[in-house]
Amino acid sequence: MALFSCTVLAANGNVRYQSPASEGILGIRPEELVGRPIFEFVHPDDSEAVRRLLRACVRYAHCKHPCEYRFRNRDGSWRMLESIARKLLSDPEGGIILNSRDITHQKIAEKTLQAKQEALVRSREELEALAARLFREQEEERRWVAAELNGSLSQRVASMSLQAAHMPGRQAAAEQSNVLQGCVASLGRDLHHLAGVLYPATLDHFGLAVALRECCAEFTRVEGIPVNYVHRGISARLPRSTAATLYRIAEEALANVAEHAHANRAWVTLSRTAKGIRLAVRDDGAGFDPAAVEPGTGLGVLAMRERLRAAKGSLSIRSRHGAGTEVVALAPLLSAGNQPCAAIPRNVVVDPLNQH
Repeated sequence: MALFSCTVLAANGNVRYQSPASEGILGIRPEELVGRPIFEFVHPDDSEAVRRLLRACVRYAHCKHPCEYRFRNRDGSWRMLESIARKLLSDPEGGIILNSRDITHQKIAEKTLQAKQEALVRSREELEALAARLFREQEEERRWVAAELNGSLSQRVASMSLQAAHMPGRQAAAEQSNVLQGCVASLGRDLHHLAGVLYPATLDHFGLAVALRECCAEFTRVEGIPVNYVHRGISARLPRSTAATLYRIAEEALANVAEHAHANRAWVTLSRTAKGIRLAVRDDGAGFDPAAVEPGTGLGVLAMRERLRAAKGSLSIRSRHGAGTEVVALAPLLSAGNQPCAAIPRNVVVDPLNQH
């Protein structure tokens, strides 16, 4: 239970009366305070605040005025006091009464809590920066491995195939050569597919719109779920990080459609908005209650959110039982320095695979 002390001051700040409770709060007996200016005990940095308090009491006599200030203890340490002051209207000498309580421990607790909160904010910012760097490095590593698979390794496989085709020998050796050529060709196709899974070459060569179209076509072929894909106002000149982020979001969202939605059809829409690039992946599946999903169980959703957080974007998921699910990702167009990119014409649609 907090202890309160009562102090009566003259208008100039001299102590006229001090209740006995001051000894329990500050260790100072009332007679040591009476007759002395309160400013002898107030911290120099807080003196002006107390002077403003006294002036406010005189000027606004019918109001109560709060103030927090440091007060010197008998041992020389500083205690934090909270006082509510008002003018004594019945006092002909115009006294001011202060009801004060010690809030030192409260302030210490508040500072400790604030320090912990600031530490948590710093930790979160550091984790977000780490996640962003990991996603960037992962995409660059995938891109490099895919280039190696499509480049030097594919060339070596092609060279092996040519050597096998020109192997001299009898009929049996020729048959073995044909088998070897078939194996080499199969290996080449597998390497090409693996490179595409790691990082689609069309993403760099033709842009996000074309890469997503191929992704949707491959999803339909493998999963048997038709995907209606539409893109509007998307230029091939999107920043690589933005394109890669949205491509991975689409991959993850379609994977969730195949694994969880029990859907008959899906829709993927890529469009340009005033805020950036908007990707929407919708299905007509079973749906779910997003509020009922336990934190940490949806690692795919967590990965999508972290990817978009690293890109300064946002993710929203709308779903309900029996009404399907829609995942909407919005990524702002930022340059390498996290500044808005130069405007890209909204009517530009680059899809060279559709051109004749």
